[in-house]
Amino acid sequence: MRNLQNLDVLKTLGPVSLFSLYKGSAEVESYDGLARWHHCDLNQSGRSLQEKLRNRLRLLRPDGHYYTDWIHTAQVAQQFAAFLPQVRPQLILLEELWLSPYLPVAIAYRAANPGCQIVLDNHNVEGLLAQERGVLETSSPKAGIRGWSEQLDLALRPRRVQRLERRALRAVDQMWVCSEADRAAMRSLYGLDHKLRVVPNGVDVSAYGADETSDTTPAKSEDPVILFLGSFAYGPNRVAAKQLIETIYPQLRQQHPTAKLLLVGHEPTDLMLQAAQRDPQITVTGSVPSVLPYLQQAHVMVVPLRHGSGTRLKLLEAFAAGVPVVTTAKGAEGLDVVDGEHVLLREDEADLAAGAAEVLASPELAQRLAHGAYQLVQSSYSREAAAVKIQQALAGGGTQV
Repeated sequence: MRNLQNLDVLKTLGPVSLFSLYKGSAEVESYDGLARWHHCDLNQSGRSLQEKLRNRLRLLRPDGHYYTDWIHTAQVAQQFAAFLPQVRPQLILLEELWLSPYLPVAIAYRAANPGCQIVLDNHNVEGLLAQERGVLETSSPKAGIRGWSEQLDLALRPRRVQRLERRALRAVDQMWVCSEADRAAMRSLYGLDHKLRVVPNGVDVSAYGADETSDTTPAKSEDPVILFLGSFAYGPNRVAAKQLIETIYPQLRQQHPTAKLLLVGHEPTDLMLQAAQRDPQITVTGSVPSVLPYLQQAHVMVVPLRHGSGTRLKLLEAFAAGVPVVTTAKGAEGLDVVDGEHVLLREDEADLAAGAAEVLASPELAQRLAHGAYQLVQSSYSREAAAVKIQQALAGGGTQV
């Protein structure tokens, strides 16, 4: 969603070309308005014997990281180097730290084309997340050499990720972060505050159908629906789902026995799937084409996040859809919310469950929170608000990206 936000805004400033890479092919007709689009299928991008050996010896390299090693190949780097002179960009925007192994290609192009800027859009403060990774590991360590290797990798990862992040910040002209909280964290870790720009996450508010002047809002069921959504490939979301299933939702059911729990997002865990099999009042959807139907069902969103960085698009979507939110301070981190006006801020599981029960029991409270949050997302976290920040960061239009 953040990548799409940036693409849409940049198209208003000048022609935009896209160089993308992932496992599998891309539907090149699914996004209009690009000058050019070149996609690399990482499944088809062969690795030399030297690259395979280099990746195998990851633990011996100070910059070794499983994800950057997976996402970077010499073949893709060559295609990127050939692509840049074809589109002649004045701005190269790389999305997320994990693309930093391709920075040397961008830097070489910048050296040959003075005036070109390089921006890295850092969706999270990855150096902080790497420190939390050990806390989020819920599976038992594997036995033998493989288990020892994985534990050593986890122990070394924070320093390696911070090295990647520090090196990237030094190399680029600007680094975008999602909030002032992320900017402060980056400044504390690495300095170089003059390169940091806050570009908030934004949503297309009109797409969520919570226009307060409209009477067409879909009717909700009589049974309360508690919603949590996100990618469950992301450790903090997995931990939050576990807390909902094992503690928060059972406590909430004591006051609202017919309440249903809706967990929406791709790569659900075995624990989530097993809970849904045992309890028909728990629904685990897996990947969905749109989260809007589930937001329209929800009476409250509960966000028991303890870890993470960036700002939570799930909260902004709930705000735009008129769904009241009960969350931890970490869940609302980086957003200018006020407890009792935009959300209910609660910390431990019992208080989160009590807060959700309070919202379900009080239509007046639910309406007040939904109204305040809707006004906030319109003014500060809309696509238009993000566009202003991007334009300010780039200091004007007429840019070939």
